[in-house]
Amino acid sequence: RVAQSEVERGPVRVRVSVEPAKARLSDEPTLTLVIDYQQGVTVRKPPFGQSLGDFLVRDFREPLPRIQGDREIIEQTYRLEPTRTGKLSIWPISVTFVDSRPEGDGQEHRLETEGLTVEVESVLGTELPSLAQLKPAAGPVELPPSGQARVWWAAGSIAAVAAMALLWWWRKRRRKK
Repeated sequence: RVAQSEVERGPVRVRVSVEPAKARLSDEPTLTLVIDYQQGVTVRKPPFGQSLGDFLVRDFREPLPRIQGDREIIEQTYRLEPTRTGKLSIWPISVTFVDSRPEGDGQEHRLETEGLTVEVESVLGTELPSLAQLKPAAGPVELPPSGQARVWWAAGSIAAVAAMALLWWWRKRRRKK
């Protein structure tokens, strides 16, 4: 699905589209801005990255303008990165122009597209598990007997016997003096 807006005023037509209009947080939606105008009209493009709302610009391309009959076409392509989930807005994009054609009025005019909305889901999307799917907690698990406990008891007993033997030897030696 594509979200798009198109406006036309006199010799200038502006179209903005975002694809996909429903994306995941890991996706990089593409915004395409096309300005189509008659030759003899001076167009001022919007500043780079303006109106992109809650998106970061990951990539930008602007091929050379092309000519179709008596019209010039400028195209800008932005690869975007959403900053959060939910309904994110791309604000209206403004393009100004002066109609310098012989039949034009020579005045500056402004065109503004409608704002667009992109629905961004988490990386899991609808596969997100619910709390109802959780299994209940298991009961306590008895730990297997450890052989280390016996080793520590044996070492402690040997140390106690050695300490008593050392004390007996020391007392006996003191009595001889």
